[in-house]
Amino acid sequence: MANEAQGQNLIKKFYILERMNPSTKVLGFYFNQIGIKEAARGFVNFLDALKAFIATAKESKEQCILYFHRQGAYRGFVTLEQATAILFKLSKIKVDNTKIIAQLEANKMISPLTANKFASEQTMAVAIQEFDLDEKAKDVQLSLVSPNKPIDEIVMGDIKAELPGYTVEINRTLINGEELDVYYLIKKGQIKSSVFIKSIYGFGKTLKVSKARSIFEDIQLKAKQELKENTKFSAKAWTFFSVFTIITILNLVLFILVVMKLVKLGKF
Repeated sequence: MANEAQGQNLIKKFYILERMNPSTKVLGFYFNQIGIKEAARGFVNFLDALKAFIATAKESKEQCILYFHRQGAYRGFVTLEQATAILFKLSKIKVDNTKIIAQLEANKMISPLTANKFASEQTMAVAIQEFDLDEKAKDVQLSLVSPNKPIDEIVMGDIKAELPGYTVEINRTLINGEELDVYYLIKKGQIKSSVFIKSIYGFGKTLKVSKARSIFEDIQLKAKQELKENTKFSAKAWTFFSVFTIITILNLVLFILVVMKLVKLGKF
């Protein structure tokens, strides 16, 4: 479960996972809440992942604990107060991302798991299995049974979703402009991945499929697109307003000149 009961208090558990990105071969840090069906957020720098936890924990009404995972095992945990203190110390020095969690553990800046009565080995192990499934879910291959079918006539049964060794479930589809967003997840035994989205586009031409994105990444993408569209609209509106203002001023000046001329001629 995401929350552990402690009398009337609830404990929210999170993790930062140190893992090499299989695509870029760059070491990354993945932050997520344990026990929820959302894809982890990836960060290149450890401090950015730590800041994400601190920001989340500060907004939470429940007590929050952060676990650190590297090389196949959990290495320890911190409370919000400890995380804030670590951030303060590390912000003043140059951080080596390849060694940071190991150094925190060696310098006893994080508490050992044995000191945490809220730790649940099964729940925490499942969290890492779900993370691994999320990484595999990005490799799902999508195609259409009838490639020439119009976008507005496509139903879920028209979509083939394949990943050898895994069960792929399509949750829903959504027409997004000229693209078809496909929401899906994968299963391995009783473990499920988070929901991911891939977009099929190029209808009437050559069909293509986008890279997978999480719900969080999709929200960010659409927010950027909306901001871009609003910026374009604002620019057009400002241009129209500027032109209208200039024309109005010119007409006013012309009117004043005509009136002055008529006054001089004694016709006004």
